Amino acid sequence: MVFKKGHPPYLSHHSEETKLKIRMHHPDFSGEKNPFFGHKWSEKQRKLIVLSHIGKKHSEETKKKISIAKLNYYKAHPEALPKGAKNPMYGKHLTSKTKEKISKAVIEYYIKHPEVRKQLSLKYSGSNNPFYGKHHSLEARKKMAEKRKHRIIPFIDTKLEERLQLALLSLNIPFEKHKPIYGQPDIFISPNICIFVDGCYWHGCYKCKKGTQNKNYLVRRKIDRLVTKKLQSQGYVVLRFWEHEINENLQMCIEKILSILNSNAGDRFESS
Repeated sequence: MVFKKGHPPYLSHHSEETKLKIRMHHPDFSGEKNPFFGHKWSEKQRKLIVLSHIGKKHSEETKKKISIAKLNYYKAHPEALPKGAKNPMYGKHLTSKTKEKISKAVIEYYIKHPEVRKQLSLKYSGSNNPFYGKHHSLEARKKMAEKRKHRIIPFIDTKLEERLQLALLSLNIPFEKHKPIYGQPDIFISPNICIFVDGCYWHGCYKCKKGTQNKNYLVRRKIDRLVTKKLQSQGYVVLRFWEHEINENLQMCIEKILSILNSNAGDRFESS
C-alpha cells in the first residue's frame, strides 16, 4: 500500500474489508514485529492524531472495554495514577446534578456488590490501619475533635442510610450526605431538614431489646438529645429514624419527610 506525501498512515480510513485483509496478511504486529516499535511521535504528529479523532464517538461496548482496561491497568500499576495537577479533574468542580448521579450510582453499586463494601471496611482495620498501636497526645486529640465536627464521617454510608437515600432519589428529592454542620446529619435536605438514622443497638432503642445489650447506650442517647436540641436552637428541623422503623416501614419514614417538605411551616419535629 502506498501513501501520498503528507498523508501519514495513521490518518488513513480503511474500509472494514481492507482492515480484515491487512490483519490476515500480518497476523502478528506485537512487540518488535510492530513497525512502530520504539517509535516516538513528535509534537506535530500527536496534534494530527488528536485532530483526526475529533467528532468520532465510541460505541457503548467500546467505552465499557476501555473503562475495564483502565481499571485493570491502574490496579496493576497504582503508581501510574495521575495525581495533583496531572489529574484531569484537578481544580474542577462537579455540578449538583452530576453529584446526584454519582451518588446514586455508588449507592446502587454497593447494594449490588456487598462484598466490595466489606473489602473496603476491612482494608484499614486492625494492623492494616496506619495508626495501629499509636497514641495521640491530649493536645492532638482536642484538635482532632474540633476538626471532626466539620469532617464527613463515615466515609461509607450504612445500609440503612442507603435505603433511605435511594427512596429519596426515586422521588427526585435532592439531599446532601453528612453535611459538615453540628452533629453531621446523615442526610440533609435544604434549607433546614436534618435527618439522622439511628441503629437500634448503638443508640439504645426504647422499643428494641438490642438497645439494652449496649453498655454505652445511655451516653449515646444523651449525645443524641444534645445534638437535637442544639440543631433545633439554630433553626433546623430534626428527624430521627430508628433502624427498625426503616426496616419495617420505610414508607412511613418517607411520608414524615414529605409532610415536613410540604408544610413549609418550619415546625420542629423529632420522631420517637
